[in-house]
Amino acid sequence: MTRIIRMFAKPRNPPGKSGEKKQPQKSSGLLRRFVLKAALISGTAAMCWLWVLRPVYITGNAMVPALKDGDLCIVYRDRNYYTGNLVVYTTEDGEVRAGRIVASAGQEISFPESGGYTVDGYQPAEEILYPTYRAKDKTVKYPLVVPENSFFIMNDFRSDDDDSRSCGCIARENITGRVVFLFRRRSF
Repeated sequence: MTRIIRMFAKPRNPPGKSGEKKQPQKSSGLLRRFVLKAALISGTAAMCWLWVLRPVYITGNAMVPALKDGDLCIVYRDRNYYTGNLVVYTTEDGEVRAGRIVASAGQEISFPESGGYTVDGYQPAEEILYPTYRAKDKTVKYPLVVPENSFFIMNDFRSDDDDSRSCGCIARENITGRVVFLFRRRSF
């Protein structure tokens, strides 16, 4: 009988309804989780920005029309570079420059006296309108075979011969990365 009474009787303090006002949920837990997630996302984005992508400010008009003075490039730090890639590299003097890869390791490049250039005996097909000649100072001897882990890089504005034609091949470790995105200075 007491069992039946217990079943139908109202409990004095049912779970969760003790008669006291319900305490509001503490916002410090929510805030802590939000800050932790924001810090994790920010840290991941910063690591991606520092080790995978890098902003580079272009100075000079050596790469006209592809890049102009004042452009901001986003560079992807790649391990594989190919002929035709637009890359940013550092010279032995520490100067940051941009250029286009025209020959890679093992390829032979030469500059005929009549103008133009050949890679492995063939004239590459490209959309550069400027005439191409060897450097005026003639410090690099041609025909030149590009050494292992190096690239021959030229400017798109071929009258400016301050590239591999005057300083020789660029080592792979001196290449900062491949240009993947460009902000024109007019858009700022």
